[in-house]
Amino acid sequence: MKMTPMAVVIGSLLLLAAIVFMVVYMPWATRIEEPSEIFRPRSAVEARGRALYIANGCVYCHSQSIRTIDWGLGAERIAQAGDYIMDQPILLGSARTGPDLSQEGGEHPDDWHLAHFTNPRYTRTLSIMPAMAFLGQENLEDLTAYVQGLGLKQADRRMQRQRFWKQEAIRAYEAGPEANVAWLAETVPEGWRNVPNPYPTSEAGLARGHKIYQDFCLGCHGPVGDGMGPAQPYLPAAAEFHDPQRPRNFRRHPLLPDHERHHGHGHALFQKRAGIREDLGSRQLRGGLLHQPIGCQHRTQGDRRGLRTLTVP
Repeated sequence: MKMTPMAVVIGSLLLLAAIVFMVVYMPWATRIEEPSEIFRPRSAVEARGRALYIANGCVYCHSQSIRTIDWGLGAERIAQAGDYIMDQPILLGSARTGPDLSQEGGEHPDDWHLAHFTNPRYTRTLSIMPAMAFLGQENLEDLTAYVQGLGLKQADRRMQRQRFWKQEAIRAYEAGPEANVAWLAETVPEGWRNVPNPYPTSEAGLARGHKIYQDFCLGCHGPVGDGMGPAQPYLPAAAEFHDPQRPRNFRRHPLLPDHERHHGHGHALFQKRAGIREDLGSRQLRGGLLHQPIGCQHRTQGDRRGLRTLTVP
């Protein structure tokens, strides 16, 4: 066929029509408007938090869509179109400078998020996320409510678990040392209680655990494991790993299970904790208490030995 101006115009129009049909019409014609099994409408507080999330550009670093190739937080459930039917705009994101947040709700307690938004280095020593303290307490609470709702009904179940175990831990602590220890013995799995202490380790394992502790644990539990990390003022209390005289409550850690499952970090991290206790020369406690790291108690006033680090936004 002879290439003429008419042929070029007709060919261009046909090509444009094909592109519009495939890219615009077909997605619209096959759209899904039925809610998924986890869908629920957002509350007014969550809607205000979502507006703050958009206004402060969180979507540029955090995605909200789990794909089939993902393996991190929330990867046990692949995102579905029915999860987003009331979201305008849909915040799928295009970059993961930070983690995907589509199933973040309930993975950490509210106190952790408030500390993280105030200054991300309080909870994640290597974070490059900007501090949000300038938003003020009320806005930070709205933003926390939105993030705690990501995951919708699944997030609600996780939050219910967070609230339940927090109240159970506080109740056991307030009942006194003997009742607290008895509650711990009933709650911590027997296999963890019987782990030897000091835990068998190697120089390589101890070094790996030390690095993991610095990256993921130091902000709450402190540089020397005394529960006096920079996030301490925002938390009910973080566990102290080296003081056997102060009984504490332990519950499911919001971070460790994910890293045990996907990275095998649990073993090295436990070796690090055993190393802390040996270095500080404190008396041995049951290995199970050492392996369940996070505490939920009312902190007593007085001795504040923690090194105040990582406080610069």
